[in-house]
Amino acid sequence: MTISGAELESIVTALSEKLNRYYVLDGIAPKIASVLTDNLHRGVYAQHVDNPAQLAEVFTTDLRSVNGDKHLALRFQSTPLTEEPDVAKEFEEEQVDGDESKWPPMMHAMAEMMKLCGGGFFSVRRLEGNVGYFDLHSLILGKLTAERMIRAAFELVQYTNALIIDLRRCIGGAGESALLIESYLFEKKTDVTEIFWKPPNKKMIESTLDSVDGPKYLNKPVYILTSSSTFSAAEALCVVLQAFGRAKVIGETTSGGGHPCTFVRAGHDHFQASISIGKTICLASGKGWEGVGCIPDVQVSPLPGFVPGSSTEQDLVLDTAYLAAARDTLSALQLEPDADKSRGRRQLQVEAATTISKLEARIQLSKGQSHTHLEAVTTTN
Repeated sequence: MTISGAELESIVTALSEKLNRYYVLDGIAPKIASVLTDNLHRGVYAQHVDNPAQLAEVFTTDLRSVNGDKHLALRFQSTPLTEEPDVAKEFEEEQVDGDESKWPPMMHAMAEMMKLCGGGFFSVRRLEGNVGYFDLHSLILGKLTAERMIRAAFELVQYTNALIIDLRRCIGGAGESALLIESYLFEKKTDVTEIFWKPPNKKMIESTLDSVDGPKYLNKPVYILTSSSTFSAAEALCVVLQAFGRAKVIGETTSGGGHPCTFVRAGHDHFQASISIGKTICLASGKGWEGVGCIPDVQVSPLPGFVPGSSTEQDLVLDTAYLAAARDTLSALQLEPDADKSRGRRQLQVEAATTISKLEARIQLSKGQSHTHLEAVTTTN
């Protein structure tokens, strides 16, 4: 497919109009539109008309050039968008919680992909030492599917003594799913975030649920693993649980995407743009994370060349949290009166102690130095 000069002008015109109409930060949209127009006239986009996917990447770079908003993007789709998505129209009509039937094609495709990938849960398991572990790659779209998947995950780890939520490969998804996970970790309904929506020019408070369908995970330590790739709704989960004192964050500073977005047709049947229409702050801190990210409680960088998920033997970030969680398990078991300790619990105490020894040795070997920095991780949340 080759994009004509007239089609390029249509794309730039549509992007400029919709940025001015929907973009959440006043004064930024005209500057971005000016960059697009200037580059159109300079022939920058004409160099890529024979490669629509590459053209979309060039536009994305320009969309982010003014303020670095990573939710701004243009995407080429082989399936044509014959109609304008209704999401933005719903916001204008103040129906902020629009139903799934009005999602644009991209969101339906994303939701279907997430279902086929375990609802975003790449792995849910019990680690030695009675530590629960979630490896989340996305926060699934779709209320009913999210409720089932998240309930199933918490049912599997409900009897563990500590929980690790690995968000290092989680690039975002549905804010509603982040809220649902938070609801399993908070005892009662709690107002956690405030979002200003450009359309319809109003603020909304987001709250956890007072009750959930599955077992809540209360009064137990929670650790969140992060990387520079952790993005968007995954960052919301990190920021909220950290700010409300419900979890310790271990790893790298996250990507810094704090602007919820919507999807619109970009002047061409095969191009769709994501535009930030909201601005989020955490009510516990009064701050957002756009451009800043979530700063870990314990900063741990992966070993050179390590890729999350490639190996559990050289995973320094996971081992750091795992050691703290195993210590939590051992401490909880040691606090129990001897009369209350069944044979199974005594075996679990031995398992936790053995796990701690293995992890200490592995971390010592990985870093080639003392792991005194681990003491910064407290055993209470």
